[in-house]
Amino acid sequence: MPDCTALSIIANNPLAPPEVDLGIFPVRFSKRLWVTPTEFLQTTNAMATAEWAIGVSQALTRRLPDPARRGPKVRYGENSILMMAFIQVAWQMGYEMTVDYFRSHPKAARVAGFADGRVISIGQYWERRQALGLWAFWFFFLGMVWQLTRMKIIHGVDVILDSTTQRAWYHEDADAAWSFPKPWKGSTWGYKVHTLLCRWSELPIMFLVTPANRHDSPLAIPLLSLAVACFGFPIAIVDSSPKCNFEGSQKR
Repeated sequence: MPDCTALSIIANNPLAPPEVDLGIFPVRFSKRLWVTPTEFLQTTNAMATAEWAIGVSQALTRRLPDPARRGPKVRYGENSILMMAFIQVAWQMGYEMTVDYFRSHPKAARVAGFADGRVISIGQYWERRQALGLWAFWFFFLGMVWQLTRMKIIHGVDVILDSTTQRAWYHEDADAAWSFPKPWKGSTWGYKVHTLLCRWSELPIMFLVTPANRHDSPLAIPLLSLAVACFGFPIAIVDSSPKCNFEGSQKR
C-alpha cells in the first residue's frame, strides 16, 4: 500500500472506530467472497466495530427508554443483530437462512455474541433489525472499511464509480422513482445505489442512495469527497466506465 494519510487522519478523529486486534484472511482464489461469515467476523473483530457503531448511532439520535417487561426474557444485544444483518446482506441470505446459519454454526453464534448458542428467532430478528435505524448500519459500514484498510485489503488509490438499481418494497413509496429504461432490463421502480469501489479489492468504500431516476455523474464528486473526508484515501485514478472490467480499465 503506498504512503497515504488514511490511517493517520482517522486516528486523530474522536469518532474513529476502535483499534482492534486483526487476524489474517486465507488466500483468495476467486472474485467471490472467499471467507466464511464466521472467519470474517472473527478476523475483523466485528464485535468491537459493531459495539462502536451502535454507541455512536445512539449518541446521535434520541431514543425512548426500553419498556418494562415481566418475567425472564432472553436478551440479544443490538451489536449481535447488526452483525447478523451484515452477514445476511454480504452473503445474500434471506431472513430464515441467516438465522439458520447461526443456529447451525455454534462458533459463528459465539463470535456474534449469542450466549450459549441461543440465537434470536426470525420474527424477533426482523423487528430488532428494523429498530436499529439507518445510522447504526452506516457507521458499521464505515468501521468495516476502516478495519479492512488497516488490514491493507482496501487501498483507495485506484477507484471505480458504479451504480445499481434496487426495487422498492411497495409502489406507494413516495421517495422512489422509475429508472431510465434499459434494453436488457426495462425500468425499475425504486432506488439507485451509487457506489465507489476499490479496484484492488473490488470492495465498496463509499455509497449514496438516490431515487432510481438520478444520473450517476452528479454523485461522483460527493462520493469522492466523502471517501477522502472519512478515510483520507489518496485517490489517484477514477474509472467511470459503465462496462468496467475489474481486471483492466476500459476508460479512465
